[in-house]
Amino acid sequence: MSYIMLLAAFLLITGIALLWAVPTGKTTGEGYIISVSAVMLLMFLAGWLGAFRLGCIAVSGLGILGWIMYIVYKVMNIGRRRSGKDKRHLLRNPYVYVLAAYFLICIVLYFGDFIQRIDEFHQWAFVVKRMLARDALPFTDALGDHNQYFGTSLFHIYFQKMTGYNEAFMYVSASLLSAIGFLLPFADAKKEDFFFFVF
Repeated sequence: MSYIMLLAAFLLITGIALLWAVPTGKTTGEGYIISVSAVMLLMFLAGWLGAFRLGCIAVSGLGILGWIMYIVYKVMNIGRRRSGKDKRHLLRNPYVYVLAAYFLICIVLYFGDFIQRIDEFHQWAFVVKRMLARDALPFTDALGDHNQYFGTSLFHIYFQKMTGYNEAFMYVSASLLSAIGFLLPFADAKKEDFFFFVF
């Protein structure tokens, strides 16, 4: 069940990317950057209120709204697509293909993995586990450096709340976060450039 929720979390982030891309005319790749920022902001606000579940509900609502907007956009533009006037490739885009494939590969590669003590990510993994246990931001903790508490941990806590605590999924979410940024220069690639984009 946790793997299904992991895939659902990715699809909801894609929905937020579509929520940005459809009305603005931007690419889905740029929408992914906005979706990461939106997830982190919503999880910060929810953690500040002491209920990360509210953040997950808000992210889910935005993601579903994005998918609905995408479907309505596709239905309303059937005639324009057939005539060749609509050239936007929101999901048929090498960025989306590569990101989804990378996400699935990471799920397989990190299967059963755990955070090691010598790992440089140990600090953020500990913060995520602490936030998950307290269901709030660690404002009053006397652990570590307070300057490190917020940041990517807010993105990881979203996946942890959606799937349940799993250290392998922290690696998956960290890899996804990195890939979204690394692939951004290729966000407006066309499907005809897929072979060049991948190789």
